[in-house]
Amino acid sequence: MRNDRQPLVYLLALAYGFALFFACTTQSLAQEHQEFYDDGQLKAQGRLIEQDKEGQWKFYYPNGQVSAVQHFRKGLLHGEARLFDFDGRVIAIEHWQQDLLEGPAKEFYPNGQVKKEGEYKQGAYEGKWKFYHENGVLRQVGAYHQGFPEGTWEIFNEKEHLIQKGSYQQGKEHGLWKFYDNRGRLAYEGQYHKGTPVGTWYRFNRKGKKKVYKTY
Repeated sequence: MRNDRQPLVYLLALAYGFALFFACTTQSLAQEHQEFYDDGQLKAQGRLIEQDKEGQWKFYYPNGQVSAVQHFRKGLLHGEARLFDFDGRVIAIEHWQQDLLEGPAKEFYPNGQVKKEGEYKQGAYEGKWKFYHENGVLRQVGAYHQGFPEGTWEIFNEKEHLIQKGSYQQGKEHGLWKFYDNRGRLAYEGQYHKGTPVGTWYRFNRKGKKKVYKTY
């Protein structure tokens, strides 16, 4: 009686064999590589395949502290990257795809607080981004499209008071903008058109009464 499973088993075994062969070949081609500063201190180390960086690489400051841990594919940044300051604290976590920033990213202050966070698309800011003061309070929030601010943005001081609010269109101020004092009280407002102030702008006193500030 014929066993119909034999050809399938054979093909699976053959595919596994080829995969194992190529994996072993790639590993055998990889060479450990080190780079040094002029004084002989280690500068970088990782693997090379045909002179291209491959896999994880570590980079060092002249004092021996790790400055970055990055991943490469065929010589291009690809995967997670972590950057460090001179004292070994993480200052950035990024993701790369074929040498372009892609996906989530964060930067940090020396005290460990998040400095900014958001996503990249093909090397440019995309979607919602948040920026923070060093004390952890939100400083600025808004969205980007192809690297340019788009839509409503808000800016806050270190005491969490709103100090600016307005909209962008294709990277330029457009529409109504409002400006507040350090206590969060409305101080000025007016319209922009493609980055240029237009129309009548108003100034507000402490009681909220407005008067004409300037006409464009």
